Amino acid sequence: MPVIKYEQINAKSSWVVWKTDETIGDFIRQVSLDVHDRQDLALISHASKKLEWFSSRLAVKYLLQRQQLMFNGITKDQFNKPFLKNHSSHISISHSFPFATAIIHTEKPVGIDIEQPRGKILKVAGKFLNATEREFAGNDLELLSILWSAKEVLYKIHGRKKLTFRQHLFIEPFDKNDEGNISCSIVFDENRFQNYQLKFQKIDRHYVVFNH
Repeated sequence: MPVIKYEQINAKSSWVVWKTDETIGDFIRQVSLDVHDRQDLALISHASKKLEWFSSRLAVKYLLQRQQLMFNGITKDQFNKPFLKNHSSHISISHSFPFATAIIHTEKPVGIDIEQPRGKILKVAGKFLNATEREFAGNDLELLSILWSAKEVLYKIHGRKKLTFRQHLFIEPFDKNDEGNISCSIVFDENRFQNYQLKFQKIDRHYVVFNH
């Protein structure tokens, strides 16, 4: 079973991590493809990216099956945010080969992101962190990766453009462990903001961040 982590957060939300060990042929036998799916796949040239595409859908399918619901596929809106076909629950997906992860919530928008800490994040840290966040993270690749993923989650929750990671998404300092909580906010302007609580977990040298 490629599922290496499943958690029921509460009665309304759950998430999963899927480790890809299937071939593209295996996936085709497990996922029904409509004409739009085939068009999306045709635009993906790299084999590992195709595997990520399939595994993220099987992760969502697994979450729905745990709720005894039918998976009818995924579509995207004009901002490229994924939605379930013929179902009102909210989803978010992410992948960092060979892992894919997904989260579902029956009532509110969700976000999830998985990353493996890598040295290249140091080169772009100043572009997505404000001065306080940059001082907090220093050159710690794990902290930088968690901060990046936390901002990705906020961006996915918002689901629209016109937000920048550095100017609109703010992360409070937190204790770095194998799992923990993060307080953060989206600040639209000086009079409008929204606070969020995120969680993170370390899984096989990767960090997964999500809201709940």
